Amino acid sequence: MRDEKGNREATDLVFENAWKTVSFESWNQRVTGVPMEPRAALGEYNGGKFLLEAGGQGVIRFRNELAQTFGVDPGDMHVITK
Repeated sequence: MRDEKGNREATDLVFENAWKTVSFESWNQRVTGVPMEPRAALGEYNGGKFLLEAGGQGVIRFRNELAQTFGVDPGDMHVITK
């Protein structure tokens, strides 16, 4: 399956006038969305407040799911992703 976006004519013109070009062909066998972020996290509990620093995306989802898991108010759960 190929995916094409953008202006083909303008792109072809840029490559025709390029000083040097490099080509690369790749095949991707993944059939599911698998994030490449690290699977690491650091948690801290301090006086009724929770802090999670983790690799990944989606702080709201992390916050809400962790708050539900720990049975605390989402306002007491602070999540930072990097």
